Amino acid sequence: MKVRHIVLIRCILTLSVLSIASAISAQEATPWTVKVSIADQKVYVYQNGNLERTMICSTGIPGTDDTTPLGDYILNESGVKRGTWFYSEKYGEGARFWVGFIGGTYLFHSVPMDKNGVIIKDEAEKLGKPASHGCIRLSLDNAQWFYKTVPDGARVHIFSEVEAQTVPNAGCATKTEVSAWLSANMQSYRQKYMLSCEIALIRVSLAIAGIRDISEDTILANIPKGTDPETSFVCEDISKGRRNKDGSIRWNNYGTHAPVVANTINGYLDRKITRSVSRV
Repeated sequence: MKVRHIVLIRCILTLSVLSIASAISAQEATPWTVKVSIADQKVYVYQNGNLERTMICSTGIPGTDDTTPLGDYILNESGVKRGTWFYSEKYGEGARFWVGFIGGTYLFHSVPMDKNGVIIKDEAEKLGKPASHGCIRLSLDNAQWFYKTVPDGARVHIFSEVEAQTVPNAGCATKTEVSAWLSANMQSYRQKYMLSCEIALIRVSLAIAGIRDISEDTILANIPKGTDPETSFVCEDISKGRRNKDGSIRWNNYGTHAPVVANTINGYLDRKITRSVSRV
């Protein structure tokens, strides 16, 4: 019996470890990231590193028990902290379209409403200033979009004034800032296609410089195409590349040489290349 018990315990522990590892892997793989700037009172939502939406918010009041906690969290990690309405008798306020983080203690939700679902005007007018009890308030439209669009498991990063330079279009001015930004964002800037390493390099270089609203597909649509890697991007199939009849990869299969990368980056920095191409 003792041997059976030991085997059973080992099986349970193994399954638990695999389950935890699977959950961690799923969280790391999520394409969605939510960044909340306490300094700017704004929420930035990214998918695959692309900025999808910027929203004005109201976080908790700093220096009080109602301050919004800083740090990194998982949106609705338990899978049960999401709903279309709640009302707190304690605060005499409710809200629509809520999603929890930190075990559901703190929420993303609409501006406050009374128990009849009517927006409380005085509270709604505080949007853009610290005003909540620690939750992150959004306009009703933005709260609904957030509720319907951002999935459970998205990474949430809440930061203060010290990190304010890392928000979109703010660029990194020092080695320390570049290092910090790379550590926090490289998961979202992995190359999308098998042979798009130069395109990914262009994208991450632009992001470090502050241009963070551009996708690989937009860069691919704009970069010159041709047969000379010194002047253009050389690749017939971005997912598989060009091969010889024996199956070996051709020398010019990889993409392009450094001058094209540099010219493309300078083109975006000088705004000579449009960023209006639709994202795929």
